[in-house]
Amino acid sequence: MVFVNAIPSFASAESTELNTDLQKIRNLDVNQELTIQIIKDNKQQRVVEVFEKDTGKIYRSIFNKKDNSFETVEIDKKTKIEKNVFSSKTFETQYNGEQLQSSQISSMSFSLIDSGSNLSGKFKYYVYTQKIWVVQCEGKSKNPTETSNNSSDLQSFRNSVNNLRGAELRFSAAMGAAATSTLIAAITAPTGWGPIVATLTAVGAGAAAIAEAYNSYVYAKDCRFYFGRITIR
Repeated sequence: MVFVNAIPSFASAESTELNTDLQKIRNLDVNQELTIQIIKDNKQQRVVEVFEKDTGKIYRSIFNKKDNSFETVEIDKKTKIEKNVFSSKTFETQYNGEQLQSSQISSMSFSLIDSGSNLSGKFKYYVYTQKIWVVQCEGKSKNPTETSNNSSDLQSFRNSVNNLRGAELRFSAAMGAAATSTLIAAITAPTGWGPIVATLTAVGAGAAAIAEAYNSYVYAKDCRFYFGRITIR
């Protein structure tokens, strides 16, 4: 069932050719509590606003067609003051830092038997002999020894990372050349779904790509959840 609530302050700039694609995005089950509007679309930029019906929050994403950059903000309904949520420039810095993060284990002491990472490098795991693990989550790291107390959470974290990587690969396939590293980082941002779908719609993602992006968003939440539960022993 599709709910259509108009937002009085939004001015629609949806062209005829965009209507069908946009309606497919609106019809996704994950977007039923959102109102999605394209308020500007020209040769320079595309601007999308998303209204979250359950929270009353408004997000605006601006996609620069000249350099493929994006910026997404939250707009206060009363004051109209904008608060930055994320941008492609922010993700570029984060991506470089996360790719440099090491496993922090001496290869001379233990042998690596398994490892995995999502595409952006936000979430990683390394499994060594003697049941030694290194798990990493958005710059944080733990070095547990697997026991009966933490084994379930370690395996769940590993599964979540692998599932996330699979969803990101499917998202990348659906996006094609538009699947930049910054955009892949955006779909796993620690925010609500509203600003993410605003960004994806602004950059021109289709319904199939957005569905896989939502899967990535959920798996990233699972990674954070299980990482938080993992104990050292």
